[in-house]
Amino acid sequence: MFTSVVIAAEPDQVADEYIAMARQGDVREGVTLFKSLETRGGSVLDRDLAQKYQQRFVLKNELHRVNSGSEFVDELTVLFFTYWTKSLLGELSFTEGVNWLDYKAISLLIKHGYTYTLKNQSNVMSALNLAIQDQNIFFNRSFASPWHDLLLWKTQRRETFSVDLTDQQLMLDVIFMDDFITLGWSDFATLGMTSSGGWASRDAIYCVSWAWNHESENFAVSFLKHEGRHFADFQRFPNLEVIDLEYRAKLTELAFATTTLPRVLENFRSNAAPNPAAPHAYANYLVIREMHRTLFVVEPDRDANPWQSISSETVNVTAARLLERHT
Repeated sequence: MFTSVVIAAEPDQVADEYIAMARQGDVREGVTLFKSLETRGGSVLDRDLAQKYQQRFVLKNELHRVNSGSEFVDELTVLFFTYWTKSLLGELSFTEGVNWLDYKAISLLIKHGYTYTLKNQSNVMSALNLAIQDQNIFFNRSFASPWHDLLLWKTQRRETFSVDLTDQQLMLDVIFMDDFITLGWSDFATLGMTSSGGWASRDAIYCVSWAWNHESENFAVSFLKHEGRHFADFQRFPNLEVIDLEYRAKLTELAFATTTLPRVLENFRSNAAPNPAAPHAYANYLVIREMHRTLFVVEPDRDANPWQSISSETVNVTAARLLERHT
C-alpha cells in the first residue's frame, strides 16, 4: 500500500486538478486542462507543468537521462517510462499493456544474458525480479492499480519505531530509502508533483526518506500511523481488499491528526473520486462520504469546505468510531 506525498510547495488550482486526474492513472484530459490556461490564465507553476506535459505526453520528445550505473537498469527504467506513457494515454488497455511489457522485458532479459531467469521462473515479471536483484539495486516491482509499478533505489537504512494505533501498539521496522532511480508511475504521471512517500509490507514499512520531516506530525500520522495500520491489518485481516485497507489507514490518520488535520482533510477531499479502479481516490471518496454522513445532514459538495466548523477532537473521535465499526 503506497502513501503519496505532494511535492508542490503551494496550493494551485490547475496543478491540483491535474494531480487529482493523473493519480487515477489517466492523463488524457490534461490536453483540455492545460489548454484552458489560454482563457483562464495561470501561474508560473501552471505554465511550467503545461510545458512538461506537452513534452512528455503530447510531443513525446522528453530525453530520459537515467544514470544508475547499470546499462540493464537504465534500459529497464526507460522501458517502464514507455509502458507508463502508453498506458496513461490510453494507447494500451490493461491487458495489452501487460502483454507489451512482457514482450519487451523478455527482449531486455535476453539482450543482457538473463535467459536463465526465464527458464527458472513461472512468469516474466518474476524473471525480471531476479535480474534486478543481480544488479545490487533495491527495488519494488509490483502492481499499483491501475498499472504495473517499478521503484528503484540505491541505498537504505533500518530504524525501529514504537507506533500507537487506535487499538494497539506496534514496534515497526522502518526502511529509509534514498538515491532513487525511479519513484514509480504516480511520480511519472504527475510530472514529479506527487510521489510515493512509502508503503507497507508484511515484514516492515518503507519510507522515501527525503519526502518527510521525520520530526513532524505529518510523518508521525500520515506515514507511521497510516502505514502502521496497513502493517497491522496485513496480520489481522490478510484478505482485505486494497480499497478497504486504504479506507482504514486514512481513517487512522483522521483519528490522530491535530495540527495537520486541515491539510489531511483537504488532501482527501481534493483527491477523492467515485472510481473503484483507483483505490486511493476511491478510499478518499469513501472516507469523506462516511465522515460527512456521520457529522452532517446532506451529502458533501465537492467544492465546499464544511470541516472548518468542526473541531479536531470531533473529527478524531468520529474517525476512530468509523474505523471500529469497519473492524
